[in-house]
Amino acid sequence: MRTRLCYLALLILPVLAYWPVFTHEFGSPEDFLRLNAPEVLAADGAQKGILHGALQDLAFHSVSSVPLLAALRGLSLLLVVLCGVAIWQVTERAGWSEIDAAALAVAVMMLPAPQLYLAWAAAWPAALAALLSLAAFAATESELEVGGTRRLIGLLGGALLYFGAAMCYFPNATMGLVPLAALALARPLRVAHDLKKWFAIHLGVMAAGLIASGVLERLLMQGAGVVDRTQILGRLESLVTFALPAGWAVFVVGEHGSARTLAAVIGGILILALIAVARRDARLEPRAAAPWGLALGVTTAVFGVVAVFAPNWHGGYRSLWPLGGIVVVGLVCAVRGVGEQPAKKSLWHYAALGGLVAVGVLAAGAQVLSLLVSPLEREWEALNGAVVRAKIVGEVKVQLRLPPDGTTDAGIPEARFDARVAQSSAAAVQMFNAALDDRFAAGLPKGTKVHVDVLTGAAPAPDALVFELKKY
Repeated sequence: MRTRLCYLALLILPVLAYWPVFTHEFGSPEDFLRLNAPEVLAADGAQKGILHGALQDLAFHSVSSVPLLAALRGLSLLLVVLCGVAIWQVTERAGWSEIDAAALAVAVMMLPAPQLYLAWAAAWPAALAALLSLAAFAATESELEVGGTRRLIGLLGGALLYFGAAMCYFPNATMGLVPLAALALARPLRVAHDLKKWFAIHLGVMAAGLIASGVLERLLMQGAGVVDRTQILGRLESLVTFALPAGWAVFVVGEHGSARTLAAVIGGILILALIAVARRDARLEPRAAAPWGLALGVTTAVFGVVAVFAPNWHGGYRSLWPLGGIVVVGLVCAVRGVGEQPAKKSLWHYAALGGLVAVGVLAAGAQVLSLLVSPLEREWEALNGAVVRAKIVGEVKVQLRLPPDGTTDAGIPEARFDARVAQSSAAAVQMFNAALDDRFAAGLPKGTKVHVDVLTGAAPAPDALVFELKKY
């Protein structure tokens, strides 16, 4: 009965949190470019992984309108739920109770990164990469205790899965760090002497897959003439000023102003709280110090190394799922404790885990609706309504007026919570084309031609239809 309830929680809670992405009609900047102008994103896709752009093109081949984007968001939801189930099963089999493992899995699914995967239909390969990384960890762990050929095959299979995950989306190839941290804190303290060796083997398998993928990608990108955008100093600055504070803030999204300060404060408080819990456990049982150091310190350091040296790491919440998952492991283990745990739990234990899950579900639901879905929906509805009302007959010249602040000439803004179609001239043109296709589903009337341009500061042409886009 408890197992069935856990499965239901892993399915129902994400649906409750993310229902707005299916009941509203909208698209992100990248979604509109994928719909009508995938060639604009050729270089951008190459910088996210060799298979990343190919997977997106394959998925968008059967998506021809804005309402159909909900199908790709459904694919993202499926992959995110499968990631949650994988975390639950791996941790439960390693000695966690079903309730503790389910609370961890649900909380990981409520982090800001999966919120973006579900709101940006084009971001689904990132969720696939995370699932492959979790499968790589499971493959490695399942054969690690056996010897001979089976162990070699298990390690090789894990490395290949990490390799495949990095080819899809490099940052999420480190998602295996989440169950690695969880199992490090769950291993019996009586066998603590082999913890470092076990941990090092897992990191070695992950490193083999990631390094092989990075070398292959660099060689192929050089052959294709794609410039390496790696900027070590810029990445270090992004890591310290944004990625680490944002990742340690868990469910809170803070990209600008006071929200960013709040996220940094929350992150700092959590770091101090977990250090205090680790020191308390170490005083009670000296062998507990090593699991805490490996689970939180080493895994965070590994994430930082990948962020600095990976061939296609981008700043922003889409890259922070593994780091956020590590923090959630620390929070759950602050309640659960280290090592083997008795089956009987106190009431406060379940209350604390329930509170963590409730905060995650409420934060995810509120942020998805207010920061992602509603602004993008208003952008689409405003332009779509204006196109429906406009008189489009004969030779028509259309000019789009974009907001002056933060507008890019081409491409897309980073996949962040404040990214809007009006920030990208290329995406705005494709959103207009999508609205035109929505009005004239059977094609433009005979003799009608529409020429679309972006208004850049100068006065609009006297014979042009002007549509003003606002950044909501």
